[in-house]
Amino acid sequence: PFARVMQPHGLDRLPNGDLVVHDGRAVSRVDSTTGVTTPFANVDAFELTVASNGFVYGATGSPTGGRVVRISPTGQVTRVAGTGRLGTHRDGRAVRAPMLPSALAFARDGSLLVAQIEPVPAIRRVQLSRGTISTIALGT
Repeated sequence: PFARVMQPHGLDRLPNGDLVVHDGRAVSRVDSTTGVTTPFANVDAFELTVASNGFVYGATGSPTGGRVVRISPTGQVTRVAGTGRLGTHRDGRAVRAPMLPSALAFARDGSLLVAQIEPVPAIRRVQLSRGTISTIALGT
């Protein structure tokens, strides 16, 4: 095999061509030339998406709630949205939003779109520059 990873669940490609992959309970980097896998960030981020500036965004969580985190190119982890718990669905400050994220994507305007399955099925928009979250679609 090209590279060895354990229990991969999410992956994306960095601007330099390397891969970032959820690797069991953390995020690893896979060198695109050699296939060497090295630890990247100590966070259980199972859904990953890479921004054009090289920062990686990941969804974390369990049935009791989750978060969206940003991983710097050096592997430093910062919470962007979510409390890690479930609660009443609300818009406002992103870090105070109870949620269980399931997927991430970037919108054309640079905001981060977050699909969530709890506390209600919804698609949310995180304005990264302002640190706010708003609901753009509710599920049934």
